[in-house]
Amino acid sequence: MVAVVGMPQPGAELRAQEDTAIGLTAVRFYRTPGPETLVDVFCRIPLATLALLAGGSREAGYRVAVSVRDSSGLELWNRSWSQTVAGSLLGVQGASSAESIFALYTTRL
Repeated sequence: MVAVVGMPQPGAELRAQEDTAIGLTAVRFYRTPGPETLVDVFCRIPLATLALLAGGSREAGYRVAVSVRDSSGLELWNRSWSQTVAGSLLGVQGASSAESIFALYTTRL
């Protein structure tokens, strides 16, 4: 199971009639005979979901958290980070940011 969360910074207001759905595609590759598994995740964050950062900033921001878990819920891999984008892009219709995440972990048999 792969979970990816893209969180707009507090104060973001969704604009009417914009695609505000976060797009997510995840693919898992397992190659035998080795115990390594690769998870490739692509995430699209519509900039219409963001707002300028506090304190008079000219940038907007979001946070991404990725967690890879096995069928029992055991966390195998995780990463998180914050990203900023130029505030001038918030007014561009259809604008989005993309994140590509590669997770390589070893499966213990």
